Order: sequence, then C-alpha cells, then structure tokens
Amino acid sequence: MLRSRLVRLAIALAAAWACCPLQAGAEPLAILLAHTHPQRSDLDPLAAAAAEFRAQVASRSAGAMKVDVLADGVVGNDASILRLSGEGVIHGGLVAMSAAAAAYPPLLATQVPFAFAEVEQARAVFAGPLAARLGEDMAARSPVRLAGFVDSGGFDIITNLDRDVSTPEEMWGLRMRALLGYAPEEAMIRALEAHPVGVSLRDERGALASTLIDGQAGTIATILVRGLDALQGHATITNHLYAPYVWVWNASFLAKLDADQRRIVDEAAAAAIHRAERKADALVGQGRGEAVLARRMVVHKLSPAEREAFREAMRPAVEEALRTDLGEADGRWLDLFIAAAGPTARP
Repeated sequence: MLRSRLVRLAIALAAAWACCPLQAGAEPLAILLAHTHPQRSDLDPLAAAAAEFRAQVASRSAGAMKVDVLADGVVGNDASILRLSGEGVIHGGLVAMSAAAAAYPPLLATQVPFAFAEVEQARAVFAGPLAARLGEDMAARSPVRLAGFVDSGGFDIITNLDRDVSTPEEMWGLRMRALLGYAPEEAMIRALEAHPVGVSLRDERGALASTLIDGQAGTIATILVRGLDALQGHATITNHLYAPYVWVWNASFLAKLDADQRRIVDEAAAAAIHRAERKADALVGQGRGEAVLARRMVVHKLSPAEREAFREAMRPAVEEALRTDLGEADGRWLDLFIAAAGPTARP
C-alpha cells in the first residue's frame, strides 16, 4: 500500500513537471524511468541498464539531475509503461519488444528467428543504420522517441517441464506460453506443432508452476532471474531469437531539455545500454548461463544440424506471418532487416 502511494505521488509530480517548462533551482531535475523487471542489477541486464543510467546521470550532471527507477511493474505492464511514456505521465521506459511492436508495428520486422549466428552481430544491427531509420520513423508516427535497444540476456532458448527436445518434431503438442495476437511468437510455436497458450509475462511463473503451460521461450538471464529453472526440467539451447527491450522517451520531455541536459541523457543512455551488454555477457557468455541452468535442468545444446532443422521449421512460417501483419505499407521493413542482418537471415 505504501509503495503504491509513493508511486502515485511520483507520477503526479512527473505529470506536473511535464506541463511546465524546465526551471533551474535547488532541487535536481527528476527523471522517471520504468520497467517491469525486479531491480536486481546483479542478475538482470535490464535492471543493470536502469541502475547504470541512474548513476551516469547523477555523475554527469554533478547532482543537478536524478533518475527514479520505477521497477518491477509498479506502474503497470509493458503496454502501460509505453502508454504512460507517450502521455508524459512518466518520462520513459524499457519495454518488451512485443509491447513496443503493438504500438509501432515496424518493430515486428526485427523478430525473424535465426537471423543471427552471434549476439555481437545482433547488437551491431540493433545499434546501426537500420535502428536509426526506425527511430526516425517512430518519431514521425508516435509520441515516443527511440533511445535504443537494451540486451535482456542474449538469445532466446526454449524450456519445458519434462521433455528432452532436440528436434522440431519433439515440440509436438507442448503448451507454450504466448502473447496471443503477437504474430512472430504465435507463428514460431505453431510452426513447431506446439500450442500457444495466452499467458502474460506477469502470470507466467504461476502458469508454469501449476502446469497450465508446459514451457516458454526466453533468454537464459530472464529464466534465471525469474526462477523458472526451478519449475522447468529441460532447456534446449536454440538461440533462435534476439528480442531486446526497447528504450523509449516521451517526446515532450526530450524537447524541454536544454543542450547540456540532452547530452547527459543521451550519453548516459548509451553507457547504460553498453552496461546491459556487459552484464549479459558476464551472466551467460561463453557457456556460463548454460552451466548455471544445468544445476537444475537437463540442458541440450543443439548441434549445427539440429539448429538448422529448427531454422527450417520456424523461419518461413514466421516470415509469412510478419509480412501479413506488416502489410504492404510496412513490409519494406522486413526486407531492410533481412538485408541488415546479412546472409544468416536469408532463406
């Protein structure tokens, strides 16, 4: 109860700030940044990014600016964070790709499975010219601005309760958590002849514990920070998808910053994104994440031939679904993404 009151107070202050021009004064300029993960910066790349941004802003502004991190979904789910950022109730947020794509569909084009062989390649694309073009287009079509993409722990893998999965056929019949209506996720699951079951991220752990669903897909870091390794018996290291979180700012908030404040925010965000990547590498890089999973789970790392079989099963179905969802107007973004990703993303 106390926490919810404090959050409402913070949001009210932010709303008042959003209506007024910036003024110099004794009190530091407060920036509200929200996300849905627990603020465990030692275990979670997303939380590490938020903590780094807070520290960088305080240091670079010599205390003239401060960041309040609203973590663990205290202002709502990812869709709510995106909406509140657009309305200026909060200043920005780190939101799941699925929520961001629902508001800005061209982001769907980046969710092609098996587009990258190495996570460094994925990061380069999401920080490169294509990302800049997406940011420009987002600015023209929405009330939020793209700050960048935040690594949430590398590539997604597949886990399930009690089945050793090394081929697409062995996914048959598994009930997999999905955000119904999210085209790439549903298409991936159906392509493996598994069943998508609509469960929110907030309810995922309970659904796994009660065996309402058999499995899920996510990064190793996310699996560990949410304790899903205690509920799932098998992990298949597919490394099939790179789905970073999307960092957005309210457009009016950015417009009110003076040149020095804007530089501080931009540089602090860049440092925070880099910090998330370093944290992800420290947690799961060079097989470290798989080794931690193996303490509680049976871990199967796909051979190149097995991974290719998953790729052949999943990618055509997902691309077809993406082209349908994107439509004629936004279909070009899929072609631009495939070109940016290079030969790995091509059929």
